[in-house]
Amino acid sequence: MEIKEILSLLCTESLDVRSIGIWGTVGIGKTAIVEEIFRIISVQYETCVFLKDLHKEVEVKGHDAVREDFLCKVLEVEPDVLRTSNIKTSFLRSRHGRKRVLVILDDVNDLRDVETFLENLNYFGPGSRIIITSRNRRVFVLGKINHVYEVKPLDILTSLQLLDRGVLQNVLSPEVYKTLSLELIIFSNGNPQVL
Repeated sequence: MEIKEILSLLCTESLDVRSIGIWGTVGIGKTAIVEEIFRIISVQYETCVFLKDLHKEVEVKGHDAVREDFLCKVLEVEPDVLRTSNIKTSFLRSRHGRKRVLVILDDVNDLRDVETFLENLNYFGPGSRIIITSRNRRVFVLGKINHVYEVKPLDILTSLQLLDRGVLQNVLSPEVYKTLSLELIIFSNGNPQVL
């Protein structure tokens, strides 16, 4: 159901450049959702860039290096052609102003990430889509992302289906399994990673 709702927010048939946010707690499934969306819609775009675990990448490589990698992928140029400190607005527009681009920025979580990666997103061609996942709702406000989908916790039935019954059933009686399962679901608050 979530995939359908997010695809509806994306309005992939529209020619406007649209940015959407996917917001939720750690482990709720934001990355899994955007991976599936990427698989479904990436064939509709000339250029596709998926930056997974952006926050961790920035911690390891630094903002400038990750931004340069990102722009090289989006613009489809080699790093020596592009030096982030010398990027001109006209260059950005001429390189991808007519291209239909799909960009997914996964795990954008602080203000500097917003400034580093979202400042040039308005130069993409008609029909481009930008999807950002974050656990920090302020990212979407600062990035001026108007369409935000909140990933909700799993309901009890879905949580029960997610639990690996085979392992627990071999060790526990049905009554203990049922009680323990419900306690785990309540404890996890419907978070798939906790289950």
